Amino acid sequence: MGRDEDEESRAKEIVLRRLAITARSRAELASDLVRRGFPSDLIERILDRFTEVGLVDDAALAVSLVSSKARNSGWSRRAAAYRLRERGVPEDAIEKAIESVSDEEEKERALSLVRRAWKQLAGVDEQVRRRRITGMLARRGYSQGMATSVILSVGEERGKT
Repeated sequence: MGRDEDEESRAKEIVLRRLAITARSRAELASDLVRRGFPSDLIERILDRFTEVGLVDDAALAVSLVSSKARNSGWSRRAAAYRLRERGVPEDAIEKAIESVSDEEEKERALSLVRRAWKQLAGVDEQVRRRRITGMLARRGYSQGMATSVILSVGEERGKT
């Protein structure tokens, strides 16, 4: 086996190991290989092949992340888009994935988060409760307007208790 073939095998093995842990964006994998000193032409060739066979799929990664993080962690569309951009996912894949979450779904998710937090903060002063819940929503990427709206809505539901 020649030096070039050995280097290519090493790079493929690194990509496969990274993908075995969790889905990665093409940009993340490329960055990892660049950091390890592989030549750019080899990186492109390997990642093109992995993309061709479906092992690297930025669009599928975007949809999966938006779906799971929105459902399990309560992220807003804005937070999911930000995280995908950090991972180097192309903007068109991000937009498509974000479009899969409707305004109503996002508001329902925010309401669910607020209802849960409202119960957990039952013994806390009203202003402190609202401030903490607003901060929690902000950390998940919800706008100030959305936070205010859902907090008022839940406050009215609960009779401010």
